Amino acid sequence: MSGAAVVGLAFDRRAALFFVWPALVPLMVRLWLQGSAIAHDMSVMAGIDLLYLSAAAQRGQRQFAQWLSWRNQAFQGIDQLAQQARGLERLARFNALLAQANQMGSTLNQPNALYEAVCHAAVTSGALKRAWIGRPDPTTGRFDILALAGAAGDWDGARISCRADDPAGTDPTGRAWRDDQAIFVPEPPSGEPTRTSTEPGRRYALGPFAALPVHAQDQVVAVLSVYFDEDEALDAGTREMLMNLVASIERGLQAIWQRHRIASLQKLYRALMSEGDVVLRARSAAEMLLKTCERLTEDTQFHAAWVARPDARGHIEVIARAGSGAEQLDNLDINIHDENKSPLVIRVLSGEGTVYRNDLLGDPDLQPWFSSMARYAWHAALATAVQRGGAIWAVLVFVSPQRDAFDDQTIALCQRIAELLGHGLDELD
Repeated sequence: MSGAAVVGLAFDRRAALFFVWPALVPLMVRLWLQGSAIAHDMSVMAGIDLLYLSAAAQRGQRQFAQWLSWRNQAFQGIDQLAQQARGLERLARFNALLAQANQMGSTLNQPNALYEAVCHAAVTSGALKRAWIGRPDPTTGRFDILALAGAAGDWDGARISCRADDPAGTDPTGRAWRDDQAIFVPEPPSGEPTRTSTEPGRRYALGPFAALPVHAQDQVVAVLSVYFDEDEALDAGTREMLMNLVASIERGLQAIWQRHRIASLQKLYRALMSEGDVVLRARSAAEMLLKTCERLTEDTQFHAAWVARPDARGHIEVIARAGSGAEQLDNLDINIHDENKSPLVIRVLSGEGTVYRNDLLGDPDLQPWFSSMARYAWHAALATAVQRGGAIWAVLVFVSPQRDAFDDQTIALCQRIAELLGHGLDELD
């Protein structure tokens, strides 16, 4: 038997023995039974050959197993090096993305513009396969997409909810909003696509996934949802980079908010100065009230303003209005004697002083008016008393399309405008 045959059979010891033994054992027996010395010697030589082949098969199998182990270790080493290289490349792309994101907040003036720029940069830089930022609708709880970039799919963001009682609220994006906690899904779902709600339509997994809440003014204002290409993409380094990306977005939002605040205060100071001119020039109370409302909605952070007072029956009558959605006040039907005391006007007339809401659509007490307020983007409002003769005569209401529009300085300026209006009305008397 040739050495090549021995090596070939050595790859499987059991196969080698099954091949050799049936061939040599009968030969050894026949030679031994012949009784001659030569036959005996040949039988012994066959036995020695059998032992040699068995040992060679065992040794060859051991060597082959060792070779396989070395080969597997080499392949594993190559895979590890490739994975490390991909990880370093991914971190380099993230570092470049963070450098861009840190600059965006200083150059952009609107949160949605910042969201769009971050998502676009994240995908074009190769750091992410897909990125989107959303915020749930206050009425339905379903997420509205504020910015989106990257690979499309058979997926509808409106089918994700922030509500725990909605089947669509089990999605990581909804949970991240609800729990104010970053959620990572290291491995994408396999097999058939899974439903995220009981409604028609399905969301297909695009890869490893993460959902991270975005904060502004100590509140969750949006959720960043991202997808990756590689299964190992969500390692500890990448998770830290994602947290840093969210921190960059939040710093950008803070910078935008500060610039808006300064600009808003400057505009409100101008409105305060303008109110003095209105008071001096108005020839009647009706003119003074209307001009005040109009000036407050011209180049300020307010897009609606109105004045209301109760009639003899306690019904709230709007006596002056201006701005976006102010016409809906013509159908306002509330009374100071109503059981529901949540309207800001009624609260002021009830003696609570200046009252405000920085998130009108987030106040469950105002739910009866959600639809109309949402239609005209009435997101924040302040109501303060207008006094004549030292008593509450009416209520001046400021409405803003921006949430969190009223801080201490803004509140003080609004109160000052109402005081000037009251003094002007007193002068007419």
